[in-house]
Amino acid sequence: MALAAAMMFAGAGTSTAQESGGPAGAAGPVAVQIDARGPWRADPSDVTDLRPAVDEPRRLVATVGPQASATTRIRLRMAAVPELARRWPVRLNGPFQATVDFPAIGGEQDSKPQVSLYFTDARWRTHEAPAAGGVRGAATAARRVSLSINPDGADDLIELGVAIRWGSRQPPAGSVSISIDRLVLQASARHDPPLPPEGDRLAGQAGSRRWRIDDSYGGVEALTQEGGATRLQCNLDWQDRRGRSGVVWVDVREGGSPIDMSERGVFVTLHCRQTLTGAPLIGFRASTGLRDADGNVFWGKGCEVVADGLPATAGAYPETRFPLPQGFCGLDFDPARVVEAGLRLDVIDDKRRVFAGGVSINDLRVVAMPAEVRTERDRIANRLGRANWLGALAARAPGTQAAALPIAEFRRNVGVNYPWPPGRYPSVGRRAWNAEEGGFSACVEQVVQDFEYLASHGVRLVRVFLFCDGRTGIVDDGRGGLALDAFVLPDVRALLAAVEKFESLRLAPVLFDFLIADGVEREDFALVGEHADWLADAGKRGALLDAVQPVIDVLCAHPQVAFIDLMNEPEHAAAVGADDMWAFLAQLAERVHRHPRRMRCTVGSANALYAPFWLSTGIDFPTCHWFEKIDASHALGQHAPALNPHVTLMTEIDPGVGVAAALARLRQAGFGGGLFWSLNAGDAYEFRGGPAEALKRVHASGP
Repeated sequence: MALAAAMMFAGAGTSTAQESGGPAGAAGPVAVQIDARGPWRADPSDVTDLRPAVDEPRRLVATVGPQASATTRIRLRMAAVPELARRWPVRLNGPFQATVDFPAIGGEQDSKPQVSLYFTDARWRTHEAPAAGGVRGAATAARRVSLSINPDGADDLIELGVAIRWGSRQPPAGSVSISIDRLVLQASARHDPPLPPEGDRLAGQAGSRRWRIDDSYGGVEALTQEGGATRLQCNLDWQDRRGRSGVVWVDVREGGSPIDMSERGVFVTLHCRQTLTGAPLIGFRASTGLRDADGNVFWGKGCEVVADGLPATAGAYPETRFPLPQGFCGLDFDPARVVEAGLRLDVIDDKRRVFAGGVSINDLRVVAMPAEVRTERDRIANRLGRANWLGALAARAPGTQAAALPIAEFRRNVGVNYPWPPGRYPSVGRRAWNAEEGGFSACVEQVVQDFEYLASHGVRLVRVFLFCDGRTGIVDDGRGGLALDAFVLPDVRALLAAVEKFESLRLAPVLFDFLIADGVEREDFALVGEHADWLADAGKRGALLDAVQPVIDVLCAHPQVAFIDLMNEPEHAAAVGADDMWAFLAQLAERVHRHPRRMRCTVGSANALYAPFWLSTGIDFPTCHWFEKIDASHALGQHAPALNPHVTLMTEIDPGVGVAAALARLRQAGFGGGLFWSLNAGDAYEFRGGPAEALKRVHASGP
């Protein structure tokens, strides 16, 4: 599978002690002892074989390849240790001690390898403890080095291991032996993702209720039921368009009649265990859904499921007045006429996830919506105002079919997303791992090369992300406010200088991404940007707007900036209410409009059904996205009745449906243009190569 091909890894071997009592593997704090059988990994270009010694479980044997890079790392990532699943922070319990044996090494002393133990913390800062003087001894004898790294400061780990720097010589022929003399990791109690409160149980899965596989998806290969137990055999792969998701449904009608779920929710408890060696612990996301009597669907927010055999729960309550974060509601979905409840399993394609194994559905239940959920949703809906409810927006349909735009006008707004240069997420601000380096300003040549590639393939509009999730670029100013760090404006100016080299290109910069407030503070144990308070708190919101105003002004003044996208997919910001997000975007739009140029701005809505919801924030025109997600999306070209496609751009398009076909469909539906996802994002929708060549042919075929 994809992950196994990307890394060489040793076998799995750990022992666990439960700190607070109870069986090992429960959700409390743990101490984990690691030996050579743990999930150690190395880049396959450096190490061609990595495995525990047959005769000694503490000893790891690494065969170093002839083309190894200057530094070889044998590493252990916390996210790959099953006993540490969702438990952070992780720290060393006592020193990390190892012994490294090299084969015979000739040459002068200053050309011999240097070896050290290291650890990387949750902010991507690496600390090393080298062996004094490197590898010493006679040229004809194998050499041994003992190393130790103290636990001081090693209190929030994402990775540790052995680093070997080969210096001016080629790696030696033979194997390097690493004895893990002592390594014990201490971890906190498990941090499970938050769920909506579960109301009183109204009904459960009866043994006579039969589940069925939705054949539109390929991720569930088999389903078996015995008594009240249901087991799914899954093979979810981010590279497989159908196999990225798997869906099963169960009939919930009562006496053959649909049920009213308007004040109810559906929850499910799962158990699963990963069977792919070396795969990530976060196996997939699970979400519950509903299907009405006409086939319209609702899907709730997906919850990450840890493939460690412990129970996991997913659940949601339907909502039709405003978008629910990271969910989907069909335009005509009727919660009062539900016939089926569903379970959807998705791998995370932008993280290159795979999951192969069994999933047990232990309990599916229909519950009453708790009063606190109803009260909070009513508060949000009332603050938004009835005129902004999705149903009210749908009623204000223009009532006419938009004709196709002239081809030249349409092609002016055809392009691609260039979210960030390789390894530069986010693309503005000081790097966490290098205090002397920024984003765009540190890779100008790469940006120019990428822009040249895009321009030569017919791209006219480039959508590029700036602050993303807020992990870089915006800092505390020491006076209770926020400020830009020293790299942000040079990074923005470097981006603008790069695009100036290509007269045919225009930019559509995106200020923020929904990940700034999605409720996720860590990914694979590393801290990420999560600043919901910047959006929800009125004082902090004002400080944020003041901080980014200089960036807005620089962008507004540049002639090759076509428009500013205020936020990518704000519907998915699960840590703030739709009302707080609406208020933030309205104030941000006003900041853009302050500039004398009166720059146009928009919001990159997750789909064409929700896009009209943001029009009342004061943006100048709508933009929206489309990916082929079967019933969790809409047909390409379909849109909410209140949307005028002539002034609407589809700013993220799944290129897998075919570049020429997608553009033809959008133009026929009257849209103003479209941008494909993406160059360099590293997910399943890479534009470079086939899609780029297809766009080049499209432009060569007409005016």
